[in-house]
Amino acid sequence: METIDTASLRTTHAGAWRGATRHAFLDAIREGTVGGEVFRAWLAQDCRFVGDLLAFQARLLGRAPRPAQAALASGLVALEAELSWFEAQARERDLALDAPPHPVTAEYGAFLRSLEQQPYAAAITALWALERAYLDAWRSAAPGHPAYRTFVEHWTVPAFSEYVTQLAAIADAALAQGTDVAAAKRAFLEVTRLERAFWDMAWTAESAASAGQGEPLDVVGTGTGTAAISAGRLAQALWQENADLAQAALEHPFVRGIADGTLPRQAFQGYVAQDAFFLTAFARAYALALARSPDQATARLFSELLSGTMDELRLHAGYASRWAITLDGVVPNEATLAYTDFLLATAALGGVGETCAALTPCMRLYAFLGQSLAAGRSSGRSSGRSGGPPNDVNPYAEWIRTYAAPGFDTLAAQLEALLNQHAAGNTAVRTIYRRAMRLEVAFFDASARAVE
Repeated sequence: METIDTASLRTTHAGAWRGATRHAFLDAIREGTVGGEVFRAWLAQDCRFVGDLLAFQARLLGRAPRPAQAALASGLVALEAELSWFEAQARERDLALDAPPHPVTAEYGAFLRSLEQQPYAAAITALWALERAYLDAWRSAAPGHPAYRTFVEHWTVPAFSEYVTQLAAIADAALAQGTDVAAAKRAFLEVTRLERAFWDMAWTAESAASAGQGEPLDVVGTGTGTAAISAGRLAQALWQENADLAQAALEHPFVRGIADGTLPRQAFQGYVAQDAFFLTAFARAYALALARSPDQATARLFSELLSGTMDELRLHAGYASRWAITLDGVVPNEATLAYTDFLLATAALGGVGETCAALTPCMRLYAFLGQSLAAGRSSGRSSGRSGGPPNDVNPYAEWIRTYAAPGFDTLAAQLEALLNQHAAGNTAVRTIYRRAMRLEVAFFDASARAVE
């Protein structure tokens, strides 16, 4: 007889669990880059879900064994208090809680109702899983941008953590009987899928009436959004808005080490492996955009960009051969996963314009870095040596030449042209572009830390 417990479910299905608890939307909550209207729309949907959860838990209490009833009853009281808290937030923020349910919210509610026909072990496992996922998800957003800190703190209080621990013990007791393991596994995996879908719903601009507003909650915009930028200048304007992050990348110790050849070999080896993993996701994002191209000209440009990424992957394979780097079975680090999750979620759920906004920063930044290093514009402060043009002594000269090449700049310009064409007037792209630039710097941070 097979037996499982809540801990083994999370470890055995670690990928699914990560998808349920780590998301670009949560990262944006932490950094303050999620739009206020997007958050309000998500909050209304979450309130609807709590109502469905309250009804489900009340029914579950009726068939729970006596030792489990006290914790489940206290959870019901807490859910009722949560609905009152939502109502108070609605009054304070002029939020309409009677918004129609999003398809994902409706699907989640239907799943909870379907658990009435499932074994108790499956239902209690599902309850534990959704509450634990919610707790872990909001912990990943901590401490939260000041505009959202109240919410992050509310959903990570010690009392909630203690309740989730109680649910785990109750679920483990039910699972220990070993009679409904398959149903419990299915319920757990369905919760992880729906939790991920709920975050996806929040991230995509289609999830809210005014999704993608670039200002955090309760901050009034300044009228400098993309609607005020002419179509042909959008890419240039976004690049200029993020000049601080471009400069931070250029002055990063990792990049300076490439510039003067002092970067430890181990750091570059790890970077190449992580970047190869990242580029595979980058190519998939291009493929998704190509599939959604509204015309042949757009499809042709995406095809050329995809081909360029495959050439870049071949360059990494060459590095791997010469530098004894294993590219098979790369385990992505946190920064790599955050970036690839962001890219693929945007490409899968957003339109062509949003996808271009997520992809363009990487291309333009690397062209900028390559050209700057080739021209000797690195600060070189890490070693006291000035940056200079690449030469045969610098083991990273090929990397610099690759990204300084006119052909790479041409590819970056092609992607910027697509951004100009397909994202004009789209208020979501400023947030997406900024997020991608931050992830670029974080990628260098992680590569540098790997050898500390």
